[in-house]
Formats: sequence, C-alpha cells, structure tokens
Amino acid sequence: MATKTNCIRNGKKYYRLRVDLGRDSDGNRIRKTFYGKSKKDAEDKLQEYKNGLNSGLSNDYDKLTLGNVCKLWLFEKIKNTVKPSTFERYEGVYRIYIKSSPLYPVKLKELKSLDIQRYYNDLFNSGKSTSIIKNLDKLLKSFFNYCIDEGYIVRNYCIGKSITIPESNSVNENKKDDITVFTVDEQNQFINAVQDHRLKALFLLDLGTGLREGEILGLKWSDIDFENCTLSVKRAIKGVTLIEGTKRNYHLIEQTPKTKNSIRTIPFPENLIPILEKHQLQQKRRRLKRVRPIQK
Repeated sequence: MATKTNCIRNGKKYYRLRVDLGRDSDGNRIRKTFYGKSKKDAEDKLQEYKNGLNSGLSNDYDKLTLGNVCKLWLFEKIKNTVKPSTFERYEGVYRIYIKSSPLYPVKLKELKSLDIQRYYNDLFNSGKSTSIIKNLDKLLKSFFNYCIDEGYIVRNYCIGKSITIPESNSVNENKKDDITVFTVDEQNQFINAVQDHRLKALFLLDLGTGLREGEILGLKWSDIDFENCTLSVKRAIKGVTLIEGTKRNYHLIEQTPKTKNSIRTIPFPENLIPILEKHQLQQKRRRLKRVRPIQK
C-alpha cells in the first residue's frame, strides 16, 4: 500500500499538517507546520507538540538547544546571584564540558537521559574523574530545574535513577586524601625557618589556628581579641577570574567565607600575642614612613 503524501520538500515527498496557534500581539496569525514521512508520522509530531503545550512548555521550545539556553541561563541569571569565585567555577564547567560537547547542539525537546548518560560514560572512559562528572551533573541539574520553571522541559534528567555517575572500582581512586599533620619536629623546623621573615606573624598565626589561606589573608586587626586570645573569621581573600564578555581578568577580591559555619571565632596560642603586637607596631611604622611631610 502506497504511503499517503501531499507535498514535496527538497525533492522528497512528505505529508504536511498545519496548525493555527492563534494571533500574536500585532494581530498576525501564528501557524506551525509539521512534516512527516506519512500522515500518521505528521499527526504524531503534531500531537507531541500539543502535549508539550498542554504540559506548560514554551511555544518556541522546539527551537531551543541545551547549549544556547545554558549559556543564557549562566551569564544572564546565575552570574549576578552567586559569588565571583562560584561563577568562575560554573563558567569553567560550562566552557570545558558543555560548550564543546555533543550535548551543546541537542534540542531540549529531543534530549533524552541516554544522551547525558552516554556523554558521562565517554568522559569517564577518556580519563575524567568521577568528581569532575559529578560537578558537571550538579550544574546540569540546576540548569534543568530552571528549564522546567521556564516551561522548556517537563522533567529533570539528572534527578532520580535515570542517570548513573560512572565510578572507578579502584580503592585508591575513590579514597579521599588523608590530611597530613606536622609532627612536633616539623613544626619546630617551620618555626625556625620563618624567624627572620617579614611575615613571621602571619605564618605562625596560621600554624597555630589552621586557617585557610584566604581566611588568614582576610584578617584585620579589629578581628583579633588580644585579651581573650581569639580571632573572628568574617571574610576571605580570593583570587578569581572576572569574566566580562570575551574579556577574562584576574583579580583579588574580598568575599564572605565558604560556608555559614566558616564564619566563626577561634582561639590562638597565647605566646603569639607579643609576636602579633610587634608586627602591628611594625606595620604602623611602615605606614608613617610612606607619609611624606608637607613641603613649605
């Protein structure tokens, strides 16, 4: 039995269906055309589109690709709602693992969980670690939630058991690195090595408190309670790449600590008080030297 068609497109026979979607804000008719290899094929495509509209999908969702929507979401919505260091990390994941990936040109309406699973497997087989894939999955999970809110898709492919993150069977690879603690002898060697260093107070304070690098660089004298031998962690200095269009510039910025629990008050050894006071006095002297007297 011959397949019923009603039009020729690019030299091939198709069955064409047209649907009237109403009128736009200017009063012009909005029409959409569906082509199929047969009448049933065209009707199936029409029904799929109607199902999408009934599920709340955007009228133009069939033109949207994962890559271009992800880029808009990241740079227009996320950029101004997270710390610069967080955005730098997100942008890196997007640039390295989405922008040049086989997922980028895939239309959101045609995306399947199998596409994502295949890409994760390919990354793992090419030597990428499980943690890298988990970071990518975390970003995509947030992105798909946005797509659902905007009506572009109806489910989040990264939630549930649809996708499995590949993991190595190697015990050594899955095991987190142990923290190496200085022995007493090593601590003494370190203390002796910094005795004549200009930043001796900073090094010894870090040794006595275990602060992160950005936290100790973000300390101000007002954060230190000499009477009670405590200091308050309120901020951190972070080196980040700020991205404006195609320009990427490295800056040192001040931001809040990594988590809410990172904002804390901790003790420091009492024997550091004279060292800190001496360093504070040296700072004041250096600042006074920079002030040039007024020439009469």
